[in-house]
Amino acid sequence: ATMLKTLEGLVGPDVMNQIMKRYFDRWKFKHPCRTDFIDVVNEVVASLNDPLLGNDMNWFFDFVLYGTGACDYAVGSIRHNEVPTTAAGIWADSLSVKKQSRPKKYRAKVVLERLEEIKMPVEVLVHFEDGTEVLENWDGKARTHGLIYETDVRIEYVAIDPLQKIYMDLNILNNSKRTQRDTRSIWAYVSSWAMRIQQVFQGISFFI
Repeated sequence: ATMLKTLEGLVGPDVMNQIMKRYFDRWKFKHPCRTDFIDVVNEVVASLNDPLLGNDMNWFFDFVLYGTGACDYAVGSIRHNEVPTTAAGIWADSLSVKKQSRPKKYRAKVVLERLEEIKMPVEVLVHFEDGTEVLENWDGKARTHGLIYETDVRIEYVAIDPLQKIYMDLNILNNSKRTQRDTRSIWAYVSSWAMRIQQVFQGISFFI
């Protein structure tokens, strides 16, 4: 079940439906074996011309059926290097010439890691502090992979396989990383409950 769910996550539900329909139509009332299913998968995938999947899915079945390795991807680090950008400007007081600050610019680098032997193409979601997002595709083959952005907005968090298509990933806790922990929502929750408790005690004191 895990293998089929991961396969569906890689090729998508529509393609998976094509695979299962073709497999059923070809082998109903017969006695297919494992390789017959693989052949059908390869036929359908070959028609996609997807550079991430390749011409067939033999690489996938070699790992999940015949290999002994595990699958684990992780966000290693997120770093921002501020790029200085200042320019000379004249303020309203024409007698004073000062440096006028421009918006901050950052060179942001994300390091992704493959910790185990199984290699899978994965999606990587990069979420910036202003709410914008970039969805990257990584073939997952190298041990490490870097993403670099020249931006004026810091990265808030990065998530590998954000839709959790790779059911075989051993540890989904290391699939995402934030640049800093956001405690505002926690304190808002605590403050809300503190206010409610205070209101309860005030109500009780009214009857005493």
